[in-house]
Amino acid sequence: MSGSTIEHAGIPATNNIEAKVNLPEWLPLKTAGDILAVSPLHVHILVRDGILRSTTASETAQVSTTDVLAYRPKARAAQEKFASDVARAEDLCSLAIEMCA
Repeated sequence: MSGSTIEHAGIPATNNIEAKVNLPEWLPLKTAGDILAVSPLHVHILVRDGILRSTTASETAQVSTTDVLAYRPKARAAQEKFASDVARAEDLCSLAIEMCA
């Protein structure tokens, strides 16, 4: 379907457009946390555990953009597993309550 268009808000867009974005080499912890959908404290833990590289610029800790983007799929998978585990635990609790009633 090369060259096909999708219309969004009345603006046609082709699916074969290449977008080039210049990203900074280092990201503030909050920005990295936003990208990974975790808290800045969790980003600190990822740095401590050697998963993300960090540097300090102007006394502000920053993490590698490359590392953050590379870790993003793993973070997403962990969040989905956690949500699934929580849902399963809630189901088990409900079942136990029903069995005891």
